[in-house]
Amino acid sequence: MSVLLTPPTSPEVLPDASPLDIFSHGCNHRKAGNHELAIKAFECCLRVIGFSEDAGKNNDDFSCCFPKLKQLYFNLASSLHDIGLYEPAVEMYSKILHLMKLSLPSDSGSGNADSIEADARRIAGAVMTFDDVLSKNKSAPSSTDQSVTPSSTEQSVTPSSTDQSVTRLIVQATFSSLSSIYVKLSSPLASLLSVRVSMILTELLTKEGEVVRYDNVDCYNFNVANRMCGRSEDGIRWSRGEVFSRVCRRNRTDDGAGVYLPPTVSEEDISTESGENEEEPLGTSFLCVKYGTKYGAEYVNKLVEGIRRHLPENSAVVKFICYTDDSSGIDESVEIRPLGKKIFRKQGYGKPPGWWYKSLLFRPPLLEPSASFDDTNQRMIYIDLDTVVTGPLERLLSLPLPQGMFYTLSTTGMVNENRLGGINTSVMIWRGGCHGNFFSYLDENFRDLGSVVYKFDHWAEMYFLSSFGGRVKMLQEELDGRFILEYKQYKQLQLLSSGSSSEEEAPGLIGCSIVTFPLNPKPKEVATSGEEKDFWVVSNW
Repeated sequence: MSVLLTPPTSPEVLPDASPLDIFSHGCNHRKAGNHELAIKAFECCLRVIGFSEDAGKNNDDFSCCFPKLKQLYFNLASSLHDIGLYEPAVEMYSKILHLMKLSLPSDSGSGNADSIEADARRIAGAVMTFDDVLSKNKSAPSSTDQSVTPSSTEQSVTPSSTDQSVTRLIVQATFSSLSSIYVKLSSPLASLLSVRVSMILTELLTKEGEVVRYDNVDCYNFNVANRMCGRSEDGIRWSRGEVFSRVCRRNRTDDGAGVYLPPTVSEEDISTESGENEEEPLGTSFLCVKYGTKYGAEYVNKLVEGIRRHLPENSAVVKFICYTDDSSGIDESVEIRPLGKKIFRKQGYGKPPGWWYKSLLFRPPLLEPSASFDDTNQRMIYIDLDTVVTGPLERLLSLPLPQGMFYTLSTTGMVNENRLGGINTSVMIWRGGCHGNFFSYLDENFRDLGSVVYKFDHWAEMYFLSSFGGRVKMLQEELDGRFILEYKQYKQLQLLSSGSSSEEEAPGLIGCSIVTFPLNPKPKEVATSGEEKDFWVVSNW
């Protein structure tokens, strides 16, 4: 048999390659990001193993050797996962579980929190007590040297001194990966069960006396799955405790001395902020954030033009402010507030995802490097750049705005969000000078909080959706439910209305003044996509 193998560095043909050679080449491809070549190598390895077993031969490296077979399955599944082939990946992960006499998690069952926790502990216990007889007869291959981040499906599998430990690590990583896939496939109960198994195994595999360190991906999946199941409070409560624990460890304190929990909008905050006067805001500022190259200056300019076009004729002077790291091409009427190289003073290693720049909108003046402005008592209206303004904005300017009040969007009903009762910050309204703690805690503790809370919107939920309450209102409830729609919501409603995408004012026909474009598509794509274009976007953007 002759197998064509193409390592990342030097292509070569290896006649009669052993399964271990093929497996190693697949791992090399995987580490180099060549997932399709890795998949071919891993599948070839499986064929060679299967052929030898069918023929009754004793393969040198892979004859019924469970740990090595699990690593092969895991790497193949992870490569499929990385290129978005979720269902084949799940099938391959299921083979690992089958070897452990376990079944795939599913969305069936009551979904009761206690039931999920009991099932997760039962599965984790079965993994820890499983007697992998065949693994005792063979040594495990070396580490696949894979890393893990919230944006990657690659998991770390580092063998310890015993094959049993390797098996448990592989199974833990398998459940972690399954949780990520089930989030993508909108199977929240299966995702929640999977991530809890992974987290419990992490606890059980941590040596006595050492600190349990949950993987960042598991933290993210646990938060998302809880929210998709309608259990935002469970995710928030766990995140607050985990962040507090990490801050305590960094400050080397066991009793929390000098450390405080992530803040919330409590009654005390409101009384402090509202105290003396409840007069109307002094003026209105529209804000946006442009970071990196994803959105060009045209997005800023078109958003500003759309807002101007739909402001009331008798409205007071309005300011337009853009926080950006590149002001080239932005209209001169827009006030530019430069973004620094770092978002937070203590943000740890690496750059946080761009959405965390939104937190700078709440930075207290004393923490502002160039504090040449004062937004106190201004009506602050933030709108995402990927938004099209289609109708009158007078109602945004007339919403009551006492001290401490905060308006934003609810995720309920948003097609892209696929979760109830959460926050979507595509649009936010607050009084300038309020909610400084929203930024200050991040500034001081992001290295810890950012490893637990991946999304800016999840942090907003932790701060604003506290059980203590607060002056937090959802714009869909305060305005007509159609005043602000996401694009996919609008497309669904359009089918039920008399409007047509060929009519320039289509959103206006159903009372919509703002259309947001989270995820895909974006306004520019919809405005220039030939036969599929929405002409109302062309005329309003």
